[in-house]
Amino acid sequence: MRPSIFFLFLALTFCAPVHAESKPLPPNLSFLSQDFESLQVSLDRMKLASLYQEGRYDEAFSVASTLLKSAHQLHDPLLKADTLEDIAKIFQLKGRYPEAEKMFKQVMAIRKDKAGEEDPSYATAVSNLGLLYENMGEYKKALRMTHKAWKIRLKVLGADHPETAISLNNLAGLYRIHGEEDKAEECYREALRIWTESGESQTLVAKVLNNLAIVYEEQNRIDESLKMFWEAYAIRREAYGENHPSLAVLLNNMGGLYKKQGQFEKAESLYKQAEEIWVRTLGADHPYVARVRNNRALLYQQQGRLQEAEKLFREALDVARKSMGEDHPFGGQIVSNLVSLYQDSGRLQDAEALKQKYLKPETAVPVVPAAKRNSITIGQTTT
Repeated sequence: MRPSIFFLFLALTFCAPVHAESKPLPPNLSFLSQDFESLQVSLDRMKLASLYQEGRYDEAFSVASTLLKSAHQLHDPLLKADTLEDIAKIFQLKGRYPEAEKMFKQVMAIRKDKAGEEDPSYATAVSNLGLLYENMGEYKKALRMTHKAWKIRLKVLGADHPETAISLNNLAGLYRIHGEEDKAEECYREALRIWTESGESQTLVAKVLNNLAIVYEEQNRIDESLKMFWEAYAIRREAYGENHPSLAVLLNNMGGLYKKQGQFEKAESLYKQAEEIWVRTLGADHPYVARVRNNRALLYQQQGRLQEAEKLFREALDVARKSMGEDHPFGGQIVSNLVSLYQDSGRLQDAEALKQKYLKPETAVPVVPAAKRNSITIGQTTT
């Protein structure tokens, strides 16, 4: 039986004297080098996907950097686009938005040039940029790009394709941000139907369950919301284990729901677990860390633990401004929460000084009791 090309290559490599000078392979065997390079790229792609799924983003970045070098050496624009996309997603998770935006735009340009504007890979690139804009708080840009991706997928893949459902899920998140809860629920339910009927990955199902749970919480449908959160939690724990960033998303969101129900100890425990996971996997300066600290501060304020609340609000504000930029809406939201804390405590001069430092003169900060100020839930998009 003839040995495989791969094992023939290994034999030629390892049987050579260790002191021999490296020489090009004969012309009739040069394809072995190409096969080996392709094999190495495939192995690196699999390793990258595994590290990303496990939340090991620094290691994933290292592998992606190696792949990017390979793409340049092989003159492979599609591999370059795929790898730039992976690195951009890591930057996005790390809160490095300007770098992510630059890379996502490069990916769009490559895929437009190589595949055209009606190719699913181009739709994915457009979708990615839309998700980034949503994270940056640029919701008009986000809606424009997300709608564009949905139109491409609808035309090219059809209404019942799983990738079309991805766009529905992402559009729903933007509708929810704009207060169109009925429209958001309709899109989420349609995405759930498509993914369920097509037998898609349960991790996608978990995303839309998380998102529907948020909608139901906002509609005060508490039992339905809690049921969906725990269903999503079970799926993710089975898929990723107990230390994955996406599991922390659910812990944070359920913390807000238990806070609403007055189950403060349970809410605090869930918030702390979420923060520990995010700090360990994403770093202490990630936007998600700012969100969960803001949420825990609201909880402490409601319990009358005002010094602890103030400390957490200030930590959240520092992280938000550092990771999301000084003009991101979420930073303003944290400032408003801290202003309200000072107003509730009778520290009116401190409240006024904070407003003058961080908020525009025309910004009004309503006095809202901590119990009625909502925790920040995190909806989940995908590409």
